[in-house]
Amino acid sequence: MNYTNDLIHESSPYLLQHAHNPVEWHAWNENNLREAQALKRPLLISIGYSACHWCHVMEHESFENEEVASLMNQHFYCIKVDREERTDVDHLYMNAVQMITGRGGWPLNCFAFPDGRPFHGGTYFPKESWIKVLQAVHHEFTNNPEKLESYAARLKMGLTDQSAIPLLKSDGIEPLTKLDKAVLQWSSQMDHEWGGQQGAPKFPMPANWSFLMYYGHQRKNEGVLNHVDLTLKSMDRGGIYDQLAGGFARYSVDAHWKIPHFEKMLYDNGQLLELCSQAYKRTNDPEYKRVVMETSTFLLNELQSDDGLFYSALDADSEGVEGKYYVWTKQELQTVLKDEYALAEAAFALDERAYWEDNLYVLLAVDRTLIAEDLGLSEEELDSQLRNIRSTLLNVRGKRIRPGLDDKALLSWNAMAIKGLLCAAQATGIQDYRDAAVTCAKAIQTCFVQPEGMKRTFKNGTAAIEAFSEDVAWLISAWIDLYQDSGELNWLNDAYTWMQEALRTFYDGDQGFFLYRPVNQTELVHNAPEIYDNVIPSSNSVMCRNLLWLSRFYHRPDFRSMADDMMNRVLPIMEAHPSAFGNWMWAILERWGTNHELVITGEYATDRLAELQSQYIPGCVVASTNKPSDLPLFQHRFQSDVRYFVCEQSVCRQPVMSGHEALVLIRREG
Repeated sequence: MNYTNDLIHESSPYLLQHAHNPVEWHAWNENNLREAQALKRPLLISIGYSACHWCHVMEHESFENEEVASLMNQHFYCIKVDREERTDVDHLYMNAVQMITGRGGWPLNCFAFPDGRPFHGGTYFPKESWIKVLQAVHHEFTNNPEKLESYAARLKMGLTDQSAIPLLKSDGIEPLTKLDKAVLQWSSQMDHEWGGQQGAPKFPMPANWSFLMYYGHQRKNEGVLNHVDLTLKSMDRGGIYDQLAGGFARYSVDAHWKIPHFEKMLYDNGQLLELCSQAYKRTNDPEYKRVVMETSTFLLNELQSDDGLFYSALDADSEGVEGKYYVWTKQELQTVLKDEYALAEAAFALDERAYWEDNLYVLLAVDRTLIAEDLGLSEEELDSQLRNIRSTLLNVRGKRIRPGLDDKALLSWNAMAIKGLLCAAQATGIQDYRDAAVTCAKAIQTCFVQPEGMKRTFKNGTAAIEAFSEDVAWLISAWIDLYQDSGELNWLNDAYTWMQEALRTFYDGDQGFFLYRPVNQTELVHNAPEIYDNVIPSSNSVMCRNLLWLSRFYHRPDFRSMADDMMNRVLPIMEAHPSAFGNWMWAILERWGTNHELVITGEYATDRLAELQSQYIPGCVVASTNKPSDLPLFQHRFQSDVRYFVCEQSVCRQPVMSGHEALVLIRREG
C-alpha cells in the first residue's frame, strides 16, 4: 500500500526519505506545534539525518511497518526533524536524552508534552523494543500525567543548570599556565600509537588538532607536534580516507582509522582540508599536499552544486548496504588490475591489515617511500604507476550505484568549505581552489542573505529557516579569511557589520554568551548557549575568536573585553575537560600568546600576499591595502611603495620592504 504524509512538501532529503512512510509524520514548525497542542497529544520527535545508517535501519524496521505506524499515529503527534537543518531542535532534545539515558546519538527519539517539554527518550530501538516503549509512554501519559509533569519540570531545570556557566573569581593563575596544564593532562588521553584520542570509535576532531599544532608551534613543544603529525598520517593512510577519490569519512569504528563509517560530510572535509593545508604549510611534506589536492578535488567534483554552493553529505549506504560503493574483493581487484595487482596489493595493504568482513577489503595506504625502496622504484615512478591504478579503479567504481546525496546547502558548512579551500589555495598555489571559495561566498550572498534576514538552508532555489548563531559565527570567520586572502575590504566590512548584528540578535549579557537562537525566540522551551567544542566547534568559541580578530582590525577594545569575559568563564571547566575546548584553547592562545599583526600597504600590496600565504604563521593578523583606507590598522601607514609593518603586543618594528624580511621578524619574535 502506498502512503504519503505531510513531509512530501518539505525540501530536506532526509525528510523526503520518510514522506511515504505509513507514519503520519509532520515537520517541525509553529503551525504543527499549535495543532499538536490543540489535539492535546504528546509529541514524538524523531531526529536524524540523511547519511545516518542506523536512521535508515530504524525507518525500515519500524517506520515502514504498518503495525508500528498505527500505534504511533493513534497515540502521538509524530514530528520528523532533520538535525542538520534544525540544529536548535536537535541540541535541545539531544541534551534532554543524554540527561535521561546518559548517552546520545542518532536516530534520536524523544517524547514531549504538546508544548515541547521533554519527558522521555532514547536513540535507536529495535522494532519490538520500540513497540514496548510506545505502549509504556502512552500508558503513563494517559494514567500518570502528574508524574510526567513532575519529571519534565525537573528535566527542564536540569537543562537550565547544565547550560549555565557562572563567572568564577579569578584564582590569579595566568591563562597560558592553565593552558599548559590542560595540554599536559590532555596528553594522557591521547593514543600515542595511532593518534587521536584513545579507544574506539575514532572521530576526526579538526579543531582540536588545529589548536594542538598551533600550540606545539608557538610553545615549541615537539611532542605535541609529533602527535598531530602521527594523527594526520594515520588518518591519511587509513580506510577513513578515500584512497581513490580523496575526502574523509565520518569516523572509524576501530582504534586504527581502518574501517570507516562510510558517509562523507561537508563539515568534516571543509575543516580537515584547512587543517591538512596548514600542516603542509608547516612541514612542506608532499603527503599532506597530496591529501589537500585530492580532498579539494573531491569537494569540487562530488559536492559542488551548479550555483557554486556545496551540498551537505554523501550517504554511507548504496543499494541499502553500508560501504558497498567503496569496498572490494581481492578477486575483483585481480580481475580489473591484472599485472598491476601486485603493486596495488603492496600499496593498499591488501592483506589482513585491510580486511573488513565477508571477503571484503577497504583500501589503506602504505608509506610510499618504503614501497619505492622495496620495489626499486623512484617515488616519481611509483606515483605514476599508482595514478594509473587509481584511475582504473575509479572507472570501475564509478559504474557502481552511488551513495545517496544530501543536496541541501547549509550556511555554516559552506563557510567551513570556503575556509578550507582558501587555505588549500594558499598552501598549494592552485588558483582553482580560491576561485571556488569566492564563487561559493558570492552564492551565499545571493542565496542565503535575504531582505528579511540571513537563512540557514538553501535547496531548489529556496532559502529557509532563520540562521542560528552557528551560521553567523562561521560566516564572519570565513569573511575574515576572505579579506586576509585578498585584501578586498568589502569582505571585512561585511564581517564587522554581521558581528554587530549578531550582538543585537543573539548575545545574552546576563550569561555572557551568544544564545543558539535569537534572544527573543519563543518556539523552543529552552534556548541555551552552545559552549562545548565537538567535531564542529561551538558557536560561542567561533564567535569569541571573531571578536578577537575584529578587535584587532577595528581597534575595538570592547570586543576584546567581551571575548575575555567569555574565555574567563570557560577556563575553570576547560582545565578539567581539555578535549572539549579545543577551539576555546585556540582563542586563549590567540589572546595571550605571542601573536603578530602584519600590515602591508602600497599600490601593489595585495600582489605580495602569495609569498606570505604559503607560510605557517598562525594567529597572525594579515591586513593589506592598495590604497588609503580608514581602517585603524592602516592609519598613517600608506605610501605608494609597498611596505611591511610587523607589530606584536602593541609594539611595532620599523617597516621593512619585503615579505622575507617580515617573516624573519615574525619568526624571530614567535
